[in-house]
Amino acid sequence: MHIQVQLKEYVKLQDVLYEIDPKEEECFRLSRHLKVEYSSNMQKMDPDHLIALVTEVIPVNSCLLFCPTKKNCENVAEMICKYLKKVFLQHREKEKVNLLNELKSVGNGTMCPVLKRTVPYGVAYHHSGLTSDERKLIEEAYSAGTLCLLTCTSTLAAGINLPARRVILRSAYVATDFLKRSQYKQMVGRAGRAGIDLSGESILILQERDKQLAKELVCKPTENCYSNLLHDNGKGMLCLMLSLIGLSITRTLGEIRDFLSCTLFSVQEEQICREKCLWDIVKDSLDFLTQKGLVKTAAGKEEDALLEVTMLGRATFKGSIDLTNCDVLYRDLSRGLEGLMLNSFLHLIYLVTPYEMVTQCKPDWMIYFRQFTQLTAAEQKMSTAIGVPESFIARKASGQSVKKQKKTRNLTVWISSSKPLTVARNPQGSRQCGCEQAVSGFRALVSTERD
Repeated sequence: MHIQVQLKEYVKLQDVLYEIDPKEEECFRLSRHLKVEYSSNMQKMDPDHLIALVTEVIPVNSCLLFCPTKKNCENVAEMICKYLKKVFLQHREKEKVNLLNELKSVGNGTMCPVLKRTVPYGVAYHHSGLTSDERKLIEEAYSAGTLCLLTCTSTLAAGINLPARRVILRSAYVATDFLKRSQYKQMVGRAGRAGIDLSGESILILQERDKQLAKELVCKPTENCYSNLLHDNGKGMLCLMLSLIGLSITRTLGEIRDFLSCTLFSVQEEQICREKCLWDIVKDSLDFLTQKGLVKTAAGKEEDALLEVTMLGRATFKGSIDLTNCDVLYRDLSRGLEGLMLNSFLHLIYLVTPYEMVTQCKPDWMIYFRQFTQLTAAEQKMSTAIGVPESFIARKASGQSVKKQKKTRNLTVWISSSKPLTVARNPQGSRQCGCEQAVSGFRALVSTERD
């Protein structure tokens, strides 16, 4: 018999907790004053009283602390551990030692210095900067009770079953955007462990200036959910169809139509697409994929003709490449193979810089020219090879007009890819350059014949 876990939602303003009650006129009902015994230094380091909130439940029970950014996750984890009592080190000490050894093992002998300091206290961060092996170890340790507190970003709330006795939202913002109702519900929905707890708690930490926005957030109805398959000129539909064909889930137009008839889009078809019927959308999407050279059709009746992806199509969906630019990207990468320069990361990064960054880049040409002159001779040679010589940038820096041609696009992508050129050291100590992830897509596109 499944017993529903009761969720109690709170907001915190200064040192007061208010229970959320939509029936109340102000939406918030006074619950209690938080018992805070902070030194002046602790108050300065932890003005939101996170330490007081988490130590009410850990280490015996689990807690998730959502932070607005990845860096904030790490900083908060370290800050909390700095003020935790030594007794936390003794809780499941042996299991935590094993976890540290496993993290070091998957990191080829190295591990993130932050995790090295926080795991002994039963605390860790969880965000997209972790490798898949590290993420798995941390999730398993949290589920087993070895870790009692995770500081995490909002991505943990979606698709990962890591419930907690208490969930704390450090901010009403994700990055710089105020929370949406669906995001809020997704995060607080982690509170309460079915079969373990009878109730769960969520606490949203508020600043006075956000009080009115928060009332709307916690009390208004959840936003309507609509299919996104036709969003952004139907990119979702195109990607879905390419994947269906590439994975051999569907082999004909008729099978694609049958598949789509079981989606949310089919249910909402009359609401979100009144100009065309589902069949016309499917045929138009197939025409686009065929023209792009991603799909080919065997002889036969329109509805029953066999469909299969081309080598470029397979590389595109395996590499998660934007369908709009996949053919252009393939040509650029193939051209790059003719003279690929590997004496620095710059040429690879240039080749995999997203095309959409072109419109976002508005450089100060004089500053950029000075930076350009500091590149190595090999990097300047590479710049010339792709059509952006020093003389071209010098004319831009001096304010001279330059004819708009492909060179302008090359320059913009070059600028986007080379600012700033640093190999990022992942928080967990494993070296991850931005180009490493892109290289997999590079291999998929250029070495299509291997598939």
